[in-house]
Amino acid sequence: MLKVKPHCEAYDGHSALNTDGRLEMSTLLLEKGGVPLESKDAEGRTALHVACWQGSVEMVNLLLKYSANPNAQDSEGRPPLHSIAWTGHTQVGRKLLETPGIDIDLCCNQGATALSIAAQEGNVNIVAMLLDKGANPEHVDKYNRTPVKVAAKHGHANIIRLLESYGKLTRIYL
Repeated sequence: MLKVKPHCEAYDGHSALNTDGRLEMSTLLLEKGGVPLESKDAEGRTALHVACWQGSVEMVNLLLKYSANPNAQDSEGRPPLHSIAWTGHTQVGRKLLETPGIDIDLCCNQGATALSIAAQEGNVNIVAMLLDKGANPEHVDKYNRTPVKVAAKHGHANIIRLLESYGKLTRIYL
């Protein structure tokens, strides 16, 4: 019988856990301790980053059940919540935001939060969820941009109105 080491990595750093995507196999790998839960690929992403990007509620549930770190940052400083902000996967976002200890305003290397990314991408449902959970609508990134400035730059008037309803936003100067 051919034996395979489940903790081996591909050339790009992916392990079986963060590339497989099959729930049964991932459950087995986690139960048997075959793959470190927080192993990272070449870009610093964990299995939770990948599952969030793919919108896999089942995989996110599984990884969180095994105590995956919701604040793990990739090589650009992005936590899994930023994947939700980019993609707009609301079910996964809802689950991730229920996770104890999640830092809703965790910034990437550019100083952007999930709220500013969701505002940029026009993901109004994610913006609303983040605001409801207490995200800071007045956060300023390292380029002096707030979520409302980012939304305005990308033409998302509905998000501007939503952000205005949650904070004391100053005039937008682009």
